[in-house]
Amino acid sequence: MKWGSRWGDAWGRVEAGSTGSLLSITALEAETSAGRGAYRLAWSWTGGGQKWGFRWGRRWGRAPVWFKVYVNGKLRGTTRESEYRFQLAEDEDPRVSVVVVGPENGDPEYDPSIEITAVPGNRVKLTWTPPTNSDLDHFHVYYDAGSGTVSYTTPLAEVDADGSASYSWTSAPLADGTYKFVVRSVDSAGNADTNTTTVSVTIASWPAAPTSLAYSYSAATKKVTLTWSGGATVNVYSNSGSGSISYAAAEASGVTSPWTSGVLTGAATFKYGVRADNGSYEETNLAWVEFELDASEVEVNRPVSPYGLTVTPAAAGTFTVAGWVDCRRPTVNGRTPPAIASVKIHTNAGSGSVDWTNALGTATLTRGEGGQYRFTYTTGAYADKLSVTFGARAYTSGSVADDNTDTASGTADATAPSAPTALAGSAVSATESDR
Repeated sequence: MKWGSRWGDAWGRVEAGSTGSLLSITALEAETSAGRGAYRLAWSWTGGGQKWGFRWGRRWGRAPVWFKVYVNGKLRGTTRESEYRFQLAEDEDPRVSVVVVGPENGDPEYDPSIEITAVPGNRVKLTWTPPTNSDLDHFHVYYDAGSGTVSYTTPLAEVDADGSASYSWTSAPLADGTYKFVVRSVDSAGNADTNTTTVSVTIASWPAAPTSLAYSYSAATKKVTLTWSGGATVNVYSNSGSGSISYAAAEASGVTSPWTSGVLTGAATFKYGVRADNGSYEETNLAWVEFELDASEVEVNRPVSPYGLTVTPAAAGTFTVAGWVDCRRPTVNGRTPPAIASVKIHTNAGSGSVDWTNALGTATLTRGEGGQYRFTYTTGAYADKLSVTFGARAYTSGSVADDNTDTASGTADATAPSAPTALAGSAVSATESDR
């Protein structure tokens, strides 16, 4: 399942693209007041509060978007918001996944290949071994507050000694920087050791994920250019034209927007993702863009396909072929498609396969709401009872066609019904019932 583009079982099919993408998916430890093990999962959705969908028997339209949140492979909740908070046991390592769904579908299957691990919080965890003194009562934790000099005036924390073989303590979230810590033993009378053994820990923020990832392709240079917002520097990853994106090795490291690839060749589906890297951490978002390049390199410039094709028999063996085309529908992951100049009708002429090379004719386009158009075409006459199949394809002004192969069929009706027989007439008086 592609991240952010799965539809539920109640919907008839998935169209070639969706109007949004899930971006900047991160899981951060929540604020201190929420307690340890509290996480805040946040994301952005480029499609707004609605998602395109086509349900059988209905026109293309929009439906409210819901997000389903999975933690460690199990559904935790459904929300209309762009964040979700959850609580786990301390030290449990959560893996999280977000799926976009329509309002009528059931729980989609969880895909364990699409998940991210919650990022480290900006805390320090200390561990130590206790002394063997019998009157040991507790420990005091001191730190330098980032100044470089530890202050022993007031303990940062107190940890009870309960006879354990080892102890640990975790701080509240700290700002970026390097901190020194000291742990001292205290007995039941209040006597404290005076050791100055320090441990230094460097805190670095988890980088913010890039947003608004988009691409443009140049047929002249045969290169793709990626653009994004946010994230000082990123690492660029790709699938090299096959399968899913591999995050094992970056195609480019430490780059800023825009970034242009090398020459792309061959018939392949290319996917690209970018992850912010601040030198200490690389974030783990799974937002990506995708485009298909065929051998003639026109696939990336194809228009969106018509939908809702109907074939209605008309008088004298003709047909009315109709449907919809919507210039507002972005393709996969939000690419803006080229403008549609015409919709052409193709047919099998009553036998064999549909001829997608030679068009039967050009349909009439009637503009509807926004960028939605209704197209209609009236065919010539066909022999009575002949089954004819039709298809429709959108074309750009440069004669680049979409690759739609959806068809609809109808049976020609060229014969008028027989005339009525035994026709008779007579005069009758008017009655109250038939006035």
